[in-house]
Amino acid sequence: MVCAAAFSYRRKDFNDNFGKIRQASAACTKYLEDIGTAKWSRKYFPGNRYNLLTSNVAEQLNNALSKSRASPVVELFMFIQRMLTRWFSARRTKSAKHRGAVTPEVEDVMQTHIRLTKGSKISNITSWSYQVKGVFGHTNTVSLENKVCTCQVFQHLKIPCGHALLAADSIGYPHSQLFGDCYKTQTWKETYAGVIYPEALLGDHPLPPAIERLSLQPPKTRCPSGRPKDKRYPSTGEIQVPKKTKLNRCGRCGVSGHNRTNCKVPI
Repeated sequence: MVCAAAFSYRRKDFNDNFGKIRQASAACTKYLEDIGTAKWSRKYFPGNRYNLLTSNVAEQLNNALSKSRASPVVELFMFIQRMLTRWFSARRTKSAKHRGAVTPEVEDVMQTHIRLTKGSKISNITSWSYQVKGVFGHTNTVSLENKVCTCQVFQHLKIPCGHALLAADSIGYPHSQLFGDCYKTQTWKETYAGVIYPEALLGDHPLPPAIERLSLQPPKTRCPSGRPKDKRYPSTGEIQVPKKTKLNRCGRCGVSGHNRTNCKVPI
């Protein structure tokens, strides 16, 4: 029910799904309301979430750098450089081989939209506006000129919904003109066109005079007592699930609650 509410495109659908949550669990309802619907729902998110619902960029980067977080800062930068070089190279090769107008993942989404609206009937309103009636009687109005549809999928995802694709097919309008620029293959190629080179030896490249005159000294810090922290701090609204503790069992009899020194079972 939470997923259904989070991924709802229209306000009515969100209210219906959230009403089911209210009836099912008051604790879950309070938890979601305390976080704020704008932070976890597609409908009330103030920006463009597209078809993604995931943790923030800082969490993604933190997970990618988890293996090198305890390394010295120079080794950390080298780890980031090697990681980004692999990513850029793999995506550059994949985008160069693709021949479609949009990325492969977006093509799959488009085919899903076509299947969901198969058998619908189209009625013309204006030269760019159409009414699409589904097989179950649901009616939606789409405007190809403004790239909007009453189902809200078109404007939220920047990917044409099935209603828009059917309307475009009726007048021979190319599908590639309906997608947002961020989904097009050319944008995909340009995103990874840059090259991240390995670290160079000191003195191979000239440094600006301002950098050469700069004197960097180590910071005046005091090493805190205790073992250094290697776990991240939880984000707002995140619930920390306690780990299962191992039961202390007696090494002699195998019963929990005591150990070998005070075990009363005869040897």
